[in-house]
Amino acid sequence: RYRALANGNLSVTGIDGVDQKTGYVYFVSTDAGPRERQLYRVGLDGKGLERVSTQPGTHDILMAPGAADYLDTFSTINDPPRQDLYTAAGKRVATLSDGGIPELKNVRLGPVQFLELKASDGTMLEAEMIKPPDVSPEKKYPVLFNVYGGPQAQNVRDMWGGTTFLWHQLMAEHGYIIFILDNRGSYNRGHGFETPVYHHFGSVEVQDQLAGVHYLESQPYVDSSRIGVWGWSYGGHMTLHLLFREGKFFKTGVAVAPVTDWRQYDTIYTERYMATPEENPKGYIDSSPVTYAGQFTGKLLLINGHGADHVHFSNSTEL
Repeated sequence: RYRALANGNLSVTGIDGVDQKTGYVYFVSTDAGPRERQLYRVGLDGKGLERVSTQPGTHDILMAPGAADYLDTFSTINDPPRQDLYTAAGKRVATLSDGGIPELKNVRLGPVQFLELKASDGTMLEAEMIKPPDVSPEKKYPVLFNVYGGPQAQNVRDMWGGTTFLWHQLMAEHGYIIFILDNRGSYNRGHGFETPVYHHFGSVEVQDQLAGVHYLESQPYVDSSRIGVWGWSYGGHMTLHLLFREGKFFKTGVAVAPVTDWRQYDTIYTERYMATPEENPKGYIDSSPVTYAGQFTGKLLLINGHGADHVHFSNSTEL
């Protein structure tokens, strides 16, 4: 028999521990917002739901056996991960690492602006933007989109993004606006948010990315004639769709290990969302960037390694 211990508009991203003595279940959830990960606990009787972690951002939890203590790896978009030991009630006991990176001590990281934009059907979409330092209202700046867009991934997070984030910061220093948007179909917004891509990869994701374009077009400091896009794997797939089908908005792009034909990708992933090619032939044709390649008039850098174990090189040769 099963019973619900908590309800509401949240995604549980992990069950981290059960304390049989106190009767608490510990879990990480998006209840504070889809960009965050916070630790909660609730009684096995469904009572006493409470938030344990306090700092806004992302908490990656490792519970001790018995769930009496936990290790919290915590970061934000501008703060590298630190590690602290807490009691199960949320009291800090010790700091293992303060997250300091000597190489970044004198680096000025540009602020990240989080945005909420509306999709065509009114769904709220999460986005983020990094502007060049000291943006001048008298200048117009080119834009670089970074996209993933597929199921089981989420780009817009209040967490440390590592080397990709630092590269985006460097590009911003060189005068580019960095823009990232999580379209419908991406992770941790609930089943209803993922459902629109079912049997239709490369459909609603493209339209949602255009919501970001239209927002940028309304900003006086944006050069909307110079918008580029880059992505990896599903992000490479999305890069090709945007370049080929929406070339009036996207002038150049970099597609790394892009899926160009879902018949060549892992069946355990593809068939979960697309069914088989025999069951959904039109979906496979419509979802393939190869179908639209003849419309392309921009510039593309295509990158694919021979040793890629998921996105085989044949995807790029077919394109």
